Amino acid sequence: MRPVERADLYAVVRIEARTFEEPWRLSTFEHYLDAPGFLVLEDPESDAVGESIAGYVVASLMRVGGTRVGHIKDLAVKPARQGAGFGRRLLQGALGTLESQGATAARLEVRPSNEVARSLYRSTGFAVAGRKEQYYPNGEDALLLTRELG
Repeated sequence: MRPVERADLYAVVRIEARTFEEPWRLSTFEHYLDAPGFLVLEDPESDAVGESIAGYVVASLMRVGGTRVGHIKDLAVKPARQGAGFGRRLLQGALGTLESQGATAARLEVRPSNEVARSLYRSTGFAVAGRKEQYYPNGEDALLLTRELG
């Protein structure tokens, strides 16, 4: 696992497009290039050009009432590598990075219908803290999940 580099962005965008119905655009990822928790995990089993990234996580820091809070914004693993623990490793890497940057808590939004992601987040200490109505472009609500760090 390592910080993202600009050269990784096309692989990240390909994974995003294969994973989500409403994928982020390249320009969105470019906006987060300097985010402390934008990490990629290399795929040890791939020698194919453009397929060396197994997954990525985008996490940033924000201030909430004088407290530094990490925000997990996006996390995806390429379909061929899902279920192999890469998502958990990416999430743990991002949480560790956010904590090292002074975050005392982390938050994220997830679709109520995304049971796989919700199970991962529950197993890593996240709990439902609220709901954001019509959060996603298709009108689906989001669950707001939080957890303490440290």
